[in-house]
Amino acid sequence: MPSLIANADLIYLRSTPLPRALESVQQTFWGMYPLTSRTAAFPAPTIVTRTPADETLFPNDGNCRRFAQLSRAFAQRTADRWNDSDDMKYLTRLIGKWMPESSDKKIAVDSHPRLSGIMDTINSTLAHGPETRLPKEFYDSRAREIIERIGVEEWFSGYNENREYRMLGIGGLIGDVVERMTSKIEGAGLSINEIGGENGRLGMGRGGETGIRFALSGCHDTTLAGILTSLGAFGGEKWPPYTSHIAFELFKEKDHGDAAKGHPSDADFLTPTTPASTEPKSQPQQGDQVSKPGFFASFLGLRSPSSSTDANSRDPSSNTSATSSLSPLSTPSLSRSSTISPSVPPKDLIARTPHSELSESQKRRLDGYYVRIRYNDRVMKIPACAQPGNNYRGDASLCTFEAFKRVADGYVPKNWKVQCGQNIEDAAKGSLVSAPGLDQPAEWAGQIEEGS
Repeated sequence: MPSLIANADLIYLRSTPLPRALESVQQTFWGMYPLTSRTAAFPAPTIVTRTPADETLFPNDGNCRRFAQLSRAFAQRTADRWNDSDDMKYLTRLIGKWMPESSDKKIAVDSHPRLSGIMDTINSTLAHGPETRLPKEFYDSRAREIIERIGVEEWFSGYNENREYRMLGIGGLIGDVVERMTSKIEGAGLSINEIGGENGRLGMGRGGETGIRFALSGCHDTTLAGILTSLGAFGGEKWPPYTSHIAFELFKEKDHGDAAKGHPSDADFLTPTTPASTEPKSQPQQGDQVSKPGFFASFLGLRSPSSSTDANSRDPSSNTSATSSLSPLSTPSLSRSSTISPSVPPKDLIARTPHSELSESQKRRLDGYYVRIRYNDRVMKIPACAQPGNNYRGDASLCTFEAFKRVADGYVPKNWKVQCGQNIEDAAKGSLVSAPGLDQPAEWAGQIEEGS
């Protein structure tokens, strides 16, 4: 990312409607680009929010009836499994005396307050400071381990064992992430109107965010754990602590010609390319060709690689750093040397099309791209990416984009709102919800489904 910016056009900022998530985005952005890293005329950045009914940045059980139904079913399974266990009896002996009379002074998954609510209170008081601390028994190391382990099972086991659960809970967001990467690979324009710009309204040609290289979304602990569990990458983890984050990184394998030029064919590090400048751009002169965003593309998308503005505004040394590095991988760059034609017909753009429905030419566009996931700066691994051919030279942490997309395609919803209203009547006929992971064999996360 550039060290000095004149606008936020290369960064997409989004938040859930909750104030704390919005504040996190604001503070993180100002931390990345404080006053000393912004020009004096820097305009206020645009932060996108959706209405609660349309929000996919967290598991939206309040607006997705089927997901709420599945959530209650897996929570009940956890309660049935642990309420009478020795671990729960230990918690009751330790802190049960502070429970209200209405709960019979007992701790349970579904007590009042719930076990997960007690966990939230413990974590909040630890983060806030000594003035809000509970009695010392609440911070017993064994008690906290039990509470977090059961809490993770209650809230996230459904993502690991049930395809519909992960589809309705987090599939929409994963679809956004994959589509954004696909758009980057294809060098496509926006599939939505530009945001922000001169007057903050939607519409094309308003000077809004059209050259995005970095997307930052303010979300929640249930979002992060839901994402990782749905990818099969959260096994054995504790509840996400405060300030947790996930980074999805897209890399491109360097041209095979590098080896012929004397560069090593392998290396232990990755070197990103230099991003385009954010300095105000001069008005095009008569006769100049101006590249316009494509008609269709990804959720976040980028300018066409043929844009003279993008190609010419890059740091002069960026081409050297991108091609002469010892690393065989680099972040994809927008330049005239892109292997993807900037004139991909709109109808031929991949966008959210499942891998199983792609043509051979579309599949070839994805070759040479890799995805890495970092959680709190620790590299996470997707089970399917460990299979031969699904990673970069045996490194399971660098998943081929094809494999990553195929895993994601297995639970990205076709129509989230419609699917949120399906299968409800069947479950209403009885008190027990029938679903994989409950009374049927589990549909394990992190795998490439047959036909994907």
